[in-house]
Amino acid sequence: MALMRSELEDNSDSLGKSELQNLAQEFTTTSMTSGVNGSHYSGWHSIKTLINKNLIERSAHRLSSYYLTPEGRELSLKFSSTNQLSDGFVLEANTYDIVLCVDTREQTSGVNRDMRKTALMAVLQQNGVRVEMRTLSAGDFAWIAKQRVDLRSNMATMNMNSRSRKELILDYVVERKRIDDLASSLKDRRWDEQKYRLVNSGVRKPSYIIEYFGSQTKRGDFGGIKYESLDQAIANAEVDGFSIKRCDCYDDTIRYLTLMTRYLESSFKDKTLYSCLREEMINKEVPNDHFMSYTEFDRNANKITNFTVNEMFLKHLLQIKGVSVGKAKVIVDHYPTLQSLLDAFAIANTLKDKQNLLSSLKSGLMERNFGPNLSKKIYKHYSNE
Repeated sequence: MALMRSELEDNSDSLGKSELQNLAQEFTTTSMTSGVNGSHYSGWHSIKTLINKNLIERSAHRLSSYYLTPEGRELSLKFSSTNQLSDGFVLEANTYDIVLCVDTREQTSGVNRDMRKTALMAVLQQNGVRVEMRTLSAGDFAWIAKQRVDLRSNMATMNMNSRSRKELILDYVVERKRIDDLASSLKDRRWDEQKYRLVNSGVRKPSYIIEYFGSQTKRGDFGGIKYESLDQAIANAEVDGFSIKRCDCYDDTIRYLTLMTRYLESSFKDKTLYSCLREEMINKEVPNDHFMSYTEFDRNANKITNFTVNEMFLKHLLQIKGVSVGKAKVIVDHYPTLQSLLDAFAIANTLKDKQNLLSSLKSGLMERNFGPNLSKKIYKHYSNE
């Protein structure tokens, strides 16, 4: 479990002995360094069993490091989905910092390749933003509430605490979309699937930064896509429940991230926060001061590639022109699988009934009907008639 947490939270796939002992201590009441009940055996001796069972491997050099085997990683993920990493915790007011996480693949413009990974962080830090580079499973930017290190602790304890600090993912996960990238996604029919991935991360306010190349390009065509179509795609995303921020240029994006960080710092000042599960947030079973742990967010976002039957059906619906993320989710709510929709078509009495089966379904902020044209198009897509 300790190695799994290190992979998920720190992007580190191996740990030295002392690091592993410190992190593993969180998961047991048995000392990882001292003998139990006067014996010479501590919790650390169980490492031999894990190695013998091919769950952990040890590197063969003097300063040994330990890492999970594929079998160990699979078992850890099973445990983490039901046990330790989902345990509830509380971040008391004034015991955490607001930190902006930047995806490791996010790049700045106009700098050489060696500088790309650090230039953005440097600019944000100059603006007074606490920032960390991470491999985000969804989005390019995300804000977390991160437990502070106890400065009264000694150095060894501080090092341990810094690795095991509790973290909550806040409401906003942001995908940065340059306007030419949006045009490319529309042209390749990837836009709706990308939106689904972001909304399925579980956060309350999935967001997009739409970035232009200067204010004069807001009415420009890109990649063969007319600006009217680009504006309509952005408006449809807002209807689907996404927060949209239009930025004139890259520097404007930096300003927005800085101001957003300050807004969150002000909003969460003197507030106590609580952890919860993704399902509890999605089902609105918890109040707005409850958030997923970063580990919970990361684990669930990574699962998006392992589609269930109804998720595969939703993904397939998004390939039909005119079916947005919101509309696809409404269809799946009524017909969880493709087979259930085909069965509904089959028992409809007439061809007109089949074609109008979905016309009265409602979606969007205005709860508008799908209408006969879209219903007919979906029926035609799945029928042989």
